Amino acid sequence: MSCHIDPETHLLTETPHRPSPDSGGVITPEAIVIHYTGGGRAAGSIDWLTRADDVYVSAHVVMDRDGSITQLVPFNRRAFHAGRSAWNGRSALNDWSIGIELANYGVCLEQPDGGVRASTGAEIARGSALRAAHKHGGPVVWWERFPEAQIDACARLCVALMRAYPIELVLGHDDVAPGRKVDPGPAFDLDAFRARVAVCGGSCGNARLDATGL
Repeated sequence: MSCHIDPETHLLTETPHRPSPDSGGVITPEAIVIHYTGGGRAAGSIDWLTRADDVYVSAHVVMDRDGSITQLVPFNRRAFHAGRSAWNGRSALNDWSIGIELANYGVCLEQPDGGVRASTGAEIARGSALRAAHKHGGPVVWWERFPEAQIDACARLCVALMRAYPIELVLGHDDVAPGRKVDPGPAFDLDAFRARVAVCGGSCGNARLDATGL
């Protein structure tokens, strides 16, 4: 997957663009925040995030399980994805970060028959789920895993963003809003992901690795 960002429009040149009505002023992105949608196909989340209503929620991109991307907000504009948030004493992540929403059910429920289902009722194969506690505490529960195609596409997008903007941080929503948010959760290994981004050529400061070229 090629991720080319037009320096004039701040849009990906080879992906669909569905403008969100919920975007703000100009920002200089310095971080990337990873989220999960909590739902099924990306199309449903895109429809919700681009709906004109009084709920101010948006993200810069939504990525489906196959790695396909739809952009909702230009990367140099504020999206309303992080809410009340802070990192290392600096608050308001919406003002200085890019939000990536990954199609994923998140927390799943074990059924009496031993099966696993999403909160929507969708059945999740056990091989597509991880049983673990969140890093910030709480019970051991099931989480939908993220497919390799999605992780790979997300890493490549992060590399492109780091080359286009002064970004050195890749964070989870649960990092910047601990106790309030649990996404992307234990099924998304952020340490391994940061290392992957660094190896692919991203200047990932919190990976604690030197980046190398592709």
